[in-house]
Amino acid sequence: MNLIRLRHYNLLPEAELAKSLLESNGIKSLLQKDGMPGAGLALIQGADLFVEDKDKERAEEVLRA
Repeated sequence: MNLIRLRHYNLLPEAELAKSLLESNGIKSLLQKDGMPGAGLALIQGADLFVEDKDKERAEEVLRA
């Protein structure tokens, strides 16, 4: 499995929404959160969204819609 960074989100809730949208369309994804765990900044913490390289085009289409 070869993961690629699809997008970066400055706000964690936006990243989680995108991940949920992808997964509801059958596209597996992974979030890598910015910052340090337990810093108390969960809502303003950003994240990178990763997908498998084979799903990149379809994932972009889903997120554009």
